[in-house]
Amino acid sequence: MRHHFLITITFLAATLNSNGQDCGKAKANRFVEDLFKNRNYLSYDSTQFRGYNKELQFINTPILNKLLPDYCFYFTTFRSNYFEYFDVETALAISKQDDKKSLITHSPVFTEESKAFMNLFYGLKVTDTSQGMLLAKEIVSIFSAITYSGHFNRLINLKEKATISFELWHNDLSWRIFDFYFDDTKKLVDIKIIGGVKRQEMWPDYKRQ
Repeated sequence: MRHHFLITITFLAATLNSNGQDCGKAKANRFVEDLFKNRNYLSYDSTQFRGYNKELQFINTPILNKLLPDYCFYFTTFRSNYFEYFDVETALAISKQDDKKSLITHSPVFTEESKAFMNLFYGLKVTDTSQGMLLAKEIVSIFSAITYSGHFNRLINLKEKATISFELWHNDLSWRIFDFYFDDTKKLVDIKIIGGVKRQEMWPDYKRQ
């Protein structure tokens, strides 16, 4: 009996994971193909570049999926007209609803973040500080996924102790600092993104964990 129970649990877990990985993927593929057909200067033609690795990669964001259930997140590579930055890592927020827009934001190494993309996160309400930390981490993980050799770590904000801060790295360069501000009701009200710091220095307002 126990054996059958474990098989059932394993099957359900695999099914849920598969469904998560397929979250909005058909719509995501149509979205990026429409960008190309509409001559968006940052897009790709999946028919022309089939040999080029442009497969949409699902970003696992369980907290965002719970708090922002109408969107799924992916990353891929678009092509630009700039020889210096030909392949542009790009994140997609794919809307499951026809009345809401799907959005994109490009690598922070290439350009500033999309304001419309960031606005998706404002107003999300967490249950406690621990969930707020996980939410902030997931948002930074989206930008880490589209940063060449990207990785990130937690920062201690010495000046504003209630603020949740993360540092995004590009190779061995501190590239951006993300400060997340929650109000008294645990609602995310602001995300300030500022430049990183020099390799061997640290701003007095922060401490690397």
